[in-house]
Amino acid sequence: MKSIIKQLVFVTFISISSYSFASNKSITINGAELEYEIKGTGSQILFFEAGAISGMSGWDSIWKNLPQDSTAIRYSRRGEGNSSKCSGNLTSKDYVIDTEALLKALKIDQPFVHISHSYGSKIARDFASRTLQKLVPCYLLTLSILVT
Repeated sequence: MKSIIKQLVFVTFISISSYSFASNKSITINGAELEYEIKGTGSQILFFEAGAISGMSGWDSIWKNLPQDSTAIRYSRRGEGNSSKCSGNLTSKDYVIDTEALLKALKIDQPFVHISHSYGSKIARDFASRTLQKLVPCYLLTLSILVT
């Protein structure tokens, strides 16, 4: 766990705003196609919530260096990356509903580490307030203070 935290702290010192697209899969969640990627096969689940606009490619700079003894999941919310476009104005609470449905579809029912950046931290915080039993720690990078 300390190794994972050290690597995540490192991310605060480097740019995570890469816009290259990663290899991915897609899944239909609440009527929208969401791109996602799963890496590793370990028992510890790391769930990555990107900042605004970058989608899952925002994690490219650390993705290849994540420990193989964990299972890492990243995705692009509606309107980001290769996911479906947004229809209407979505709030962080709408994205939480998508996150819950994505985790259910991926059969993730055990506690996990929620790692987020920027606006993704608002979503992670809202998610945590609804589902505390599913989180181990919640690691928020550059916490967004936006109110929606």
